[in-house]
Amino acid sequence: YRGTGNDGGDGITIDPASPNNVISTKWPAGGGYAQVRERSNDYMETAVLHNNGIPPNDHWWVSAKNDRSSPVYFYANSGPNCYYSTGINNNWILMNPVPFPHHAVWLEVSAFASGSTTVYCAMLNPSPSLSSKLRVFDGTSWNERSNNLPPGLNVRSVQSSTSILINDWAYLTMKFGDPAKRVYRTTNKGQDWENITGNL
Repeated sequence: YRGTGNDGGDGITIDPASPNNVISTKWPAGGGYAQVRERSNDYMETAVLHNNGIPPNDHWWVSAKNDRSSPVYFYANSGPNCYYSTGINNNWILMNPVPFPHHAVWLEVSAFASGSTTVYCAMLNPSPSLSSKLRVFDGTSWNERSNNLPPGLNVRSVQSSTSILINDWAYLTMKFGDPAKRVYRTTNKGQDWENITGNL
């Protein structure tokens, strides 16, 4: 995705109630690997940096998501942390006072329902094991949710259902992995994962 120029990151997220309000991610001018967020209230005709509350770091891949509610909450990752903002113009607020053990490389946010939002944070674990590659915020606290996901593979991304059914899917990195272990599904916010790769 591209916002106001330069290569984009993992996302452009749009306020469902006010689609002119947009947050996007990109690499800043001048090179380097630290991605930034920017916001716009005119459909990305113009944009300004939107990093208040997020300290500078060397993180090279960030996400921007929202909970598809009204009023909308926006979410972003940076380094080993996740953040939220209560509006397009508001500062980012840290969600995990204790940093994750590895950098977050993917963020997924469920639609707001039943008084809370589920946030999935996939981490880049240099030595993928049975743990420390996926954390899930259940509306109250962060929990390790790598159960039943194979060792040796990181979570590349998570996708959340947009329907009333509680189905979320994890896609695993495959560079050196087992092709029979690519796609997993959960119906309980990552407490358990079922391999549904089939014959892909």
